[in-house]
Amino acid sequence: MMVDPDAMVGHLDHDRAMTTEQNKAIAHEFFARFSASDLDGALAALTDDATWLIPGKRDRMPTAGLYHDVWIAAASQAGGRPQ
Repeated sequence: MMVDPDAMVGHLDHDRAMTTEQNKAIAHEFFARFSASDLDGALAALTDDATWLIPGKRDRMPTAGLYHDVWIAAASQAGGRPQ
């Protein structure tokens, strides 16, 4: 699911703000699980409002854009091309 980047402005929930060390620990856990092909475990490490940014220009790279975690799960299960 594509996300409108402008809709994300001011989205930070200060009640759930984390320290840099907490962010690093979650990133480490996410990439360890992702590298081990544990997609369910990797996505479980993220919040429900997690987004992915795939950089690039859409005319050169059709998958470029900002997406919700639902899209990345579908893309991974479909070999990089979600339906």
